[in-house]
Amino acid sequence: MFLWAPMRMWGIPLKCTQCDRKMHHSGIYTKVREVIDIDSRYYLIGAVYPRCSKCMIPVCPWSMEILRQLDPSHRNKFPAVLTTQLALDRKCVTLLKPRTVGNSSSYLQQAIHELHSEEWARRSINYLSDCELHKKRNALTKSQTIYQRPPPFCPLPLAQWFETVHANEILGHLDELKGVITSTYGRILKLDSTKKITKKLAGGVADTATWMTNIGNEFGQVLNCVLTTGEGAGLDDLCQGHRCATGMLMSQSQMSFMLTGIAAVRQV
Repeated sequence: MFLWAPMRMWGIPLKCTQCDRKMHHSGIYTKVREVIDIDSRYYLIGAVYPRCSKCMIPVCPWSMEILRQLDPSHRNKFPAVLTTQLALDRKCVTLLKPRTVGNSSSYLQQAIHELHSEEWARRSINYLSDCELHKKRNALTKSQTIYQRPPPFCPLPLAQWFETVHANEILGHLDELKGVITSTYGRILKLDSTKKITKKLAGGVADTATWMTNIGNEFGQVLNCVLTTGEGAGLDDLCQGHRCATGMLMSQSQMSFMLTGIAAVRQV
């Protein structure tokens, strides 16, 4: 069980998102969220139910409107990433981040399922052992005791649910990711176009682009990635205004020389 009460525990003032007035306590949040951990499950309980004194509108204690008002130190103390029904502990979400071969949502779902099943078997054995010990000690009184069966194993959600949780976690710090992406600089080393991505376009956007053009720097970072209808000299409009790390605008002659070189390499 995890108690979440930022107003009572740390005295953080929360404001209403509608009228910007200070909210007050209004009892305990009535809904409990089940959180999937590495090898078990626990429950997330809201010990505070924030309510606006003017609008009288109650707010979920772990909604994004509340979490955004917390500083990074206290926001990181919230242990889970929420979805519509269940929630996933952040330790499990961290296992989805490494981009290594074989690391997928299906692999993580199977690994956590195995850990949960082992923990369930361990607890069931402990429960049955305690029942057997109680039965032996109760033999002298000759009173019949009926023991309940261990609780059944609760299966985990599908792998698609883990992907949804990972997407929600990324959306939670989208502004930071945008800041990192837009702060990537360096001298342009290459312009490369590929058709592998555009061939996978389907539906209404199919056949709307021919090439996927990437602009990279000397650090191997992608500065820009755009769907285009041409390559070589057809990328003049794309390259106009693109700046290097020094802030110097690349001249038209330099850009034309670079595009001509790329076209020559492709012909070879």
